[in-house]
Amino acid sequence: GLDADGRISAANRQAGALLGLEGAGAYGRLLSEIAPEMSGIVATARRSGDAEAELDLVRDEEPRRLRVRASAAAESGLVL
Repeated sequence: GLDADGRISAANRQAGALLGLEGAGAYGRLLSEIAPEMSGIVATARRSGDAEAELDLVRDEEPRRLRVRASAAAESGLVL
């Protein structure tokens, strides 16, 4: 999940693995710095309340195609 500032407020292990992070390394960091590829879907979800898209990520030289869904959450945050 993201807080109102776009900082990661909740993440499971799989999300950390997909983004190339370990442990609590993602908490409090801006998603736009960790995964700029997700900026478009985050912006769309903030405007319309929800969004869904397929994104290509490359981490550790390994390409990954993800289907990402974002929905508005309490206090202007987002759930991804």
